[in-house]
Amino acid sequence: MKSCYGSREEKGLMWIGIGDEHMQEGLDVMSGLLVYNGVVADKERIIGVFMEVSKSDWKLFRNKIGEWQESYMARLNQEYIEILQRADNNPSHNFWDLEERIYQDKKKPGVCLELRKSNVYWDIARLIGDDVIKFDDLEDFSDELKLAVKTILSR
Repeated sequence: MKSCYGSREEKGLMWIGIGDEHMQEGLDVMSGLLVYNGVVADKERIIGVFMEVSKSDWKLFRNKIGEWQESYMARLNQEYIEILQRADNNPSHNFWDLEERIYQDKKKPGVCLELRKSNVYWDIARLIGDDVIKFDDLEDFSDELKLAVKTILSR
């Protein structure tokens, strides 16, 4: 876990030691933020998640991302074929529609994703948001990762 805000004197938070690292936990009276299990929230919404990805989750993510992307691109290819085979438009219109669609799709995490351990929670949330994977695809991951992703998706 990483600490989130200031020092204990500045923010009045309770510190809990976890191995060599620390996590602030409690209610910050000055800002009205609640910090619990790496999740930071105010009265109305969750603001952020501050947890480090475990080695096992990172390894599992690296093993699964290629499979997820290949499956997603197979679906995209079928959609591209449908665009090209539309009979209601002329072929040049279909071509330019496809070109625009590919331009948009190649920026999505289901097609191209820079792998960084620090971005795993956000990347998985983006993969779910873009329908590359479903939340059920995370069944092999830790409960901590699932909670972090669920927290991000609920924002």
